[in-house]
Amino acid sequence: MKKFFLTLFFITIFFSLPIVASAFVGVEITVKDNFYVGEIMSFDYFFVSTQNELLKYLPQIICDNMPSSPLETKSATLKAGQAFYDSYSFGRLDQSFTASNCQAQISIMEPEQLVKYKPFNVTMDEHFDFSLNICPSADCYQYTKVFARGETIYLNYISDIANPIVTVILVNPLGNETKLTLPTNFVAEEIGTYTITASAEKVGYHSVNAEEQIGVVRSHMDLPQVVIKKSSVVWKIVGWASLILLILLLVFLTYKYFSKYKK
Repeated sequence: MKKFFLTLFFITIFFSLPIVASAFVGVEITVKDNFYVGEIMSFDYFFVSTQNELLKYLPQIICDNMPSSPLETKSATLKAGQAFYDSYSFGRLDQSFTASNCQAQISIMEPEQLVKYKPFNVTMDEHFDFSLNICPSADCYQYTKVFARGETIYLNYISDIANPIVTVILVNPLGNETKLTLPTNFVAEEIGTYTITASAEKVGYHSVNAEEQIGVVRSHMDLPQVVIKKSSVVWKIVGWASLILLILLLVFLTYKYFSKYKK
């Protein structure tokens, strides 16, 4: 619809002009404001002329942080008052490109010289943090990866960007897959290992993948117990204090022994 009105506008202007010896060639470029990784960088254009003629021109994409597109001279046979449409493609953007200010450009070389361009941007994907939360309660006050059979497991995620698109697949110990929408919860019915794989994505960002495994045991008696070990901070302090006292005692006794014999 936009192309139709633009073409109609040009044709109206052209036929309202007085007849002159040289033709008037109009150029219109249509390009997106931003391109992202994975997209094909391209633009559309059309010509319209007040008379029949052969046009030679050069379509190009020029960016400040990237090599210019290959030069390829093209030709178009124009008919008076009829629009000639075409498009130009630079190629697909990948991670080797950098963010750039660019312009889609048409350079007419014959029968007259004319340059028309339109600016746009190449926006490279940014990174974001994403991780899964596996909890024994909805408030996720504690984290754990080992549960008893029949216990409810709560799943959620943490991310430093708002509203990423998250896809989660849960595979139970029998190999059955279930697609989940976070936040959610489920009851662990099978004993064994559950695997959770998640992917998070958002336009303008690199996609992120995460995988976690959950162990489900027969009962709470089989759950690992928290034990204060002698390697804890408290025991380390006590141990070092005892060692220092022992050394001081040995030094004192040695001093007393030698002092006795000197007398």
